Amino acid sequence: MKKDHYTTLGISIYASSDEVRRAFRRLAQIHHPDKLGAEGSDNNRFSEILTAYQVLSHPASRKKYNRQVFGDLFKHERPDAEELLSKTKNFRDQVMQTDPFRYDEDALSFHFYQLLQLAAELRKSGELSAHQSCLVAEWLVPGLQRLPTNKVKDSGMKLVELASDNPLLERKIRHLVKWLPLWSNRKLPVAAAVLVTILLVVILFFWLPA
Repeated sequence: MKKDHYTTLGISIYASSDEVRRAFRRLAQIHHPDKLGAEGSDNNRFSEILTAYQVLSHPASRKKYNRQVFGDLFKHERPDAEELLSKTKNFRDQVMQTDPFRYDEDALSFHFYQLLQLAAELRKSGELSAHQSCLVAEWLVPGLQRLPTNKVKDSGMKLVELASDNPLLERKIRHLVKWLPLWSNRKLPVAAAVLVTILLVVILFFWLPA
């Protein structure tokens, strides 16, 4: 079984690249042989830390590692509804604890899609009740808010299908699908800042005494 590099560095699977670097530096300060000296050195421990950092610090190798280790959340057997609910709730909790401005988008999106696909399969087969389906949809909403902009619409409409028995939740998701791509657009804050600046200049020009 492969080493869990995230556990080795003591970070979340959604940790940002900056968090990966900070974790490595912190652990290197503790476990590097040069810091401990010959008698207290633990080369195996530092080797694990260094290997974890080398894998997770590069986007390509990290993505490959994620696919190999977390490629199937349910690789041993088909999940039942209760297991899916448990894993979806755990996903929600991890997302809620993650800095919204610093996280690994690929890992988060990958887990979101797996859970969404499994929920759709269980709902279609009748193994997931209407109430459970709505719970899954609700708990996946925080993940939807972190997806790449170009993935929000398709994923959001699949969540709408899961939430079809809860009109309020369905309406909330439709609202997010409509507005998330707009607010996630990086050009919008820039345009807003320019507009505010122009308004301030106009106000100062006309209101200040000559």
